[in-house]
Amino acid sequence: MILNRKCASALLVLLYTYINNPFYFAVITPLHKAFYYAAALVPVAFCIYRGFKYEQNFGSFSRLFLLYFISIFSAMIASSALDFQYLFYFLRLLIGMFASVSVFCIWSYANHCDYVREDFPIIFLKSVAFYVLGTVAFICVPPLKQFWQSIIVDFGETDFSSFVEYVTRFGFAGFSGFGCAFLVSCAAVLMCYLFLNGRITLKQCKIFSCLFIVGSFFYGRIGFVVSLFVCGIFSVYQMLHHRPKLFCFYILVVAVIIAVGTMLYFAFPDIQPFIDWLLEPVFNFVEKGTFESASTNQLGRMYENFSPSEKTLVFGDGYWLGLDGSGYYGRTDVGFMRNILYGGIFYTGLLYSLVLFFLFILYQALKSCGKKGSGFIIFLMSVQFLLFELKGDITFSFLKVYIPFYLYLMYEKRTASKFDVKYGVC
Repeated sequence: MILNRKCASALLVLLYTYINNPFYFAVITPLHKAFYYAAALVPVAFCIYRGFKYEQNFGSFSRLFLLYFISIFSAMIASSALDFQYLFYFLRLLIGMFASVSVFCIWSYANHCDYVREDFPIIFLKSVAFYVLGTVAFICVPPLKQFWQSIIVDFGETDFSSFVEYVTRFGFAGFSGFGCAFLVSCAAVLMCYLFLNGRITLKQCKIFSCLFIVGSFFYGRIGFVVSLFVCGIFSVYQMLHHRPKLFCFYILVVAVIIAVGTMLYFAFPDIQPFIDWLLEPVFNFVEKGTFESASTNQLGRMYENFSPSEKTLVFGDGYWLGLDGSGYYGRTDVGFMRNILYGGIFYTGLLYSLVLFFLFILYQALKSCGKKGSGFIIFLMSVQFLLFELKGDITFSFLKVYIPFYLYLMYEKRTASKFDVKYGVC
């Protein structure tokens, strides 16, 4: 039975890895697409059919979500653009959200039947760690990467991993960039929750921390910055509560990374261009006194050139992609800018109210379940969302990760209540 539980947990980790980073095998693409949509939609549809139980707060969130869905069409009509690019994009994101909820549905059934005993957030952490380890394997064994590239079809992203600065941005799903960086930072946040509430040991926390800190810069500097911020603030939080071990450990990890990076820089000339790109802001600060890079300069130009008309501010332009169907409309990939350009400030306000309301009900769920560090976890999520949204569009990726976490808390609360009633625990 123990072996069966381990196999079930491993299968769930593989499924969650695939759901978060989907790809298709080239030889069986139609069958593989059918599998993806079945895995994404069938479990959640079955749960709804059997009577999906949800809290009143989540019902209110669902109605707000429906109102936002209606606003998509309102934005198209008000702007007179009648462009359906964003609608198609939203529907793909919605399927992705259903897919992550489906993984939770499978886990809850397996947990109820005692096939799996690991907490759902631990399954998520292991899935992200597995993806990071896959990237490490592809970096260390180039023929393996070439073989994998030859048998998969990229899922919606062009492969830039042949460029020096993007050489580490490759995983099971092919080219892995901004979205994977966000997933790693989410894993870092949920790791803090698990450790605070005694669901993982200090040793496990250290192992996951190393994987997420080192792995985060594989997919983009923003992921490294946010993951390092999360782990750093968490270690300070622990130290303030008279638990300094993690703080000392993170200092050691950073020192080791600097030492190893320096040795690799001088020992292997081939990777020097990558390290130069990775540490470009640091080098610029030392040489010029300005903490900047080509990426931050480009981001700065986006902010400087963002000057929508009054009509655009109110109603939006109704376009998500460039008028020729390629690139981002308005030549910006900053999250709030893209949303304002699409639907205006009222539409954008409604979109972000989804996130604010969700964080509110998630905080209530954490408090009602008696979880430690509830406010601290919500703070980390809020900062994470803000930093990523200032760089790109991340709203529904945020909900895709944390809605199943909310459902897990509600599931845990219900099962605990049943246990209390059954055994007379007050």
